[in-house]
This record gives sequence, structure tokens and C-alpha cells, in this order.
Amino acid sequence: MYLGECSTNTHLLSLIVNFLITLLKTKGRYLTILINRYIIELKIEGGDIMARQARKKSLFGTYMISQHGGGCRKLFTSDIDRHTFMEIIKKTKQKFGYRLYAYCLAEDDSYELIIYDNGSDISKIMKSINISYSMYATCEGKLFKDRYKSNLIEDFPSLLKHTKEVHKNIPSQWRSYCVHSEDSSDAFDVIDYDDILHIVSDDIEIAKSSLLNYLDNDDETIICDSKKTFCEDNPKCLTCKDDAHERLASIAADKGLSIQELLKDKAERNRLIKEFRRESTLSLKALGLLFGGLSESTICKILNQ
Repeated sequence: MYLGECSTNTHLLSLIVNFLITLLKTKGRYLTILINRYIIELKIEGGDIMARQARKKSLFGTYMISQHGGGCRKLFTSDIDRHTFMEIIKKTKQKFGYRLYAYCLAEDDSYELIIYDNGSDISKIMKSINISYSMYATCEGKLFKDRYKSNLIEDFPSLLKHTKEVHKNIPSQWRSYCVHSEDSSDAFDVIDYDDILHIVSDDIEIAKSSLLNYLDNDDETIICDSKKTFCEDNPKCLTCKDDAHERLASIAADKGLSIQELLKDKAERNRLIKEFRRESTLSLKALGLLFGGLSESTICKILNQ
């Protein structure tokens, strides 16, 4: 799509793009524009503009990262390659201070990471990892055909599910599952295991057992534990049913609806249940009563969707 043909939904964005094109004429230059917590990446090539998919970001965010190769060679041709990659992970952790919750290098041409950025820029973290590895795994052409994919993980159940996804049933020493196993070893000293354990339970042995049971046996109890809450340290955390009801009524009123009318939309109801689970200390039973008299098992199923 050429500049003369370029149409955007926002006049302001159009002005910004035109200014930057005038300023930067170099081919292959990438521009990153942060707009409303989303990133729009534009690639300029001799006057051509190609809009890229928005990437959701958070100042303190946990991300599921997937990176595929598809370039001039396989990402990992030997265990030496994987060992080198893990050393790069270790060095970038020291540089940026991020936390690593899971990894998998079992495939030959892809890797997966779960990273808590700890206030650093996830884009800079990933750029450092991929450039460092590209300098090691040199070949004729690009090592990575496409950029990495990132999904913002917004709650504890999602973190557990993505952790389980990373530890899919691929027999390999090159995944962090071994850290969660009974032997519990971390050869590269990169997994921040205690972060997840303390979320699961204050009793570390119970936390280890519960987490391993979840990863091995599809036991969802760890997610649906009615005594588990996720926002005690949040000053805006809802701690009583009256406050929760008031907030739900306010959400409905903003939409011009009553609570009963709001809850008729099951998709919106389920979204709000997950939101209130993250932002309150309400039990599953209390959540069920708040959202129209649902049972604890129904609330649990919704949380696991």
C-alpha cells in the first residue's frame, strides 16, 4: 500500500506517519508508535507502508512468547545451540531484570517463553534475545522469518494454563517442566519458580504438590480453590459482597441496563466473573450469588474457559 493510497482510521495517526516518512527515508527502518497501550509497527520500504498487527502491552506484564524460525536455517540444530540460547536467556535476565516462569526449546525451529517483564520493555527484552542468538546462529539470510508473537497474561488461572501449554507432552530435557518435577532441578538457574509457588500456596510443599498435580493430571482444583484470592495487595480490591454488588450495578448502569439485563449476555457475564475473580476476595459461592445464583461448579467451569 503506497503513501498516496494509505487511509487510516485516525487523522492524527496519518499526520504522524507522514511526518516520520519525511524524516526517515531509509529502507527497512521500523517505526514503533505507542498508542493507547497498543503498538502499531510500520515498515517503510521505499515509500511503501505496511501496517502490522497491534501488540498489547502492559507496564508490568506477564507474556506468553512464541517465536518461530522459518528462516535460513533451523533455530536449533543441536543441544549446543540450545545451551547457547539458555546462556543468552541468563545474560538478558541479568541485564533487564525480568522473571522467567517457563520455557520450551523442544522443537527444532521454535521456542516458547513465559516472561514477567518486571517493569522492563518486553520489546527490548525480545530484541536483545533474538539479536544475540542471531549473531551466534549465523547463516545466509534471516534466521527469523517473522517477529515473535506475544499474548498478555492477565490473571493467575491464565498463567497456569499457559505454563501447562509450554510443558506439553514432548519428552525433552529442554523445557522447564523438569524444574516443577519432584527432582526439581534448574540446570541454568533461570526459572523463578518461587514466584508461582507463593501464588499457589504459602506452604511451599503444598504448592509444589498442587502445581505438579495440575501439570501432570489435569486437576483444576488449583484454579478453582474457593479459598484462593488474587488481589489482597491491591488497594482497590473488593473485600465484601456489598461493594462488589455496587460495582456490578455501576457497570450495568453505565450501559443503561439493570443487573438482570446485563447478566442475560452470557459472554459479558462470563467476562465479568473472571474480572471480579481477579479483583475481589469473594469466594466462588459469593461470586455465584452475585452473578445470578450460579453454583460453585458453574463458576469454576467459567473460570477454566
